Amino acid sequence: MSDLDLLLLVDAHHLAYRAFHAVPVSLRAPNGMPTGVVLGVVRSVRALRQSWNPTHMAIVWDGGIPEERRKLFPDYKAQRPPMPDALGAQLELLSQFFPLEGISCVRKDGEESDDVIATLAHAAANDGAQVLFASGDKDLLQLVRDRIRAVRPDKPAAGWTAEDVRNHIGVRPEQIPDFLALIGDAVDHIPGVPGVGPKTAQRWLAQYGTISELLRHVDELEPSRLRDRVRVAQDVLQRNLALVRLRTCVEGLPPWRELELRNPVEPERREFLEKLGLKSLILAPASPMLL
Repeated sequence: MSDLDLLLLVDAHHLAYRAFHAVPVSLRAPNGMPTGVVLGVVRSVRALRQSWNPTHMAIVWDGGIPEERRKLFPDYKAQRPPMPDALGAQLELLSQFFPLEGISCVRKDGEESDDVIATLAHAAANDGAQVLFASGDKDLLQLVRDRIRAVRPDKPAAGWTAEDVRNHIGVRPEQIPDFLALIGDAVDHIPGVPGVGPKTAQRWLAQYGTISELLRHVDELEPSRLRDRVRVAQDVLQRNLALVRLRTCVEGLPPWRELELRNPVEPERREFLEKLGLKSLILAPASPMLL
């Protein structure tokens, strides 16, 4: 493999929720089916594809929470509300549509999309390919390294390097699990160490590098009032690390080399969009590299 190979991985659920809250809910197909999310996600994916011209690409769907994370912390993501029916129905439509667009969809039952993205990204980067992942999920930023960059879907032409992550989050990409373990993650319902905020966590990680090293120097931590809280929270910190550190060994995924872009499937693609009343999405070049 060479630097000419570029794998673009798209966090589908992030794009779908973003579109759900951004596109008017009144947009519907002739049969009454909501289509605003379909319109928003397809437009976002096309903008990413046009900006980066990847050779390989996958739309990655969430397959649920791994049993080991549930056992480790039963409240993990427990506070999240159920998916709205209008959104869930459109996810199925998108899963049907993207293969017609020539883009692979990847989903693994019982596996979170972040871990699937991490596994595919590491496999491709280790083979010498360049990798981009499109998501607004800060957990995924821990993946960024020389051959792996992040892209925010709202700024599809800008890729984030490790230096960009450090400037934005205040820690290096590989320190993000330690950072989130210390401060907690309200989105995923993970509690951190009481009283430890982002500034304190950044300062500690700049000095000690990792939670393991920080715990070795707990008697030196400043401010001193937090020392006992860190001592008491040692088991919580180790649990949090296990929850937020992404897995790069998800089994049963297609090899990344099989995620090559293909030509759109016509006339099925056109008929699918016509049925949804999304005529503005029909016009597309024949070449998968120019969409």
